[in-house]
Amino acid sequence: PPSSSSSSSSSSFSASSYNRILIGHPRQNQATEALFRRMNTQQGRYPPVYFDFDDKMMTKRNKTEVAVGEGDNKKDNAEPQEDEYVLSGIRIGNCKFLGPGIGVLLFIADWDETHHTSMLNLVIAGTDSKGLRHIMKLAQPTIPPMMRAPFANQVPDYVVVDGSVLSSGAGGILAAGFWANDWSVASEVSYPPTC
Repeated sequence: PPSSSSSSSSSSFSASSYNRILIGHPRQNQATEALFRRMNTQQGRYPPVYFDFDDKMMTKRNKTEVAVGEGDNKKDNAEPQEDEYVLSGIRIGNCKFLGPGIGVLLFIADWDETHHTSMLNLVIAGTDSKGLRHIMKLAQPTIPPMMRAPFANQVPDYVVVDGSVLSSGAGGILAAGFWANDWSVASEVSYPPTC
């Protein structure tokens, strides 16, 4: 029978480690922004990854389109969409990937000070919305039904693609590789080995 005494249970987080999936670059996602702020202030503890936000090169495209009706019933027929930040490029180590349609997938280990635990972040981003769609192409199954979770098998620490991934699959990978123990790019197991 249930006890008449009530026991108080704590709902605090108690896992020894956890993982996060972050979609969008630092100007699109607050969690990604916080991660990259830590990466910029604690260099040497994180891989050398940078999103180029040069104000002269970065643009903000307003994607809101409004359809106006005719006569006295003028009203907005289109749902407004969020503004899209378009990056000038993404840098990994000495490699620069510039232009629209560039997508990137990054595994970045981190330490959560609040919960005193380690975590693994999967960052999925693009220089624009097309770049995000291009990197997500790697998550699609090649032979349905999909027998594994996306990005769970045979994915290195980072992958960079462009629009050619839509027609060429893995042939559209611009760069891929692993981080070394000091968080630099491990050139001996990365493609291309140098830029």
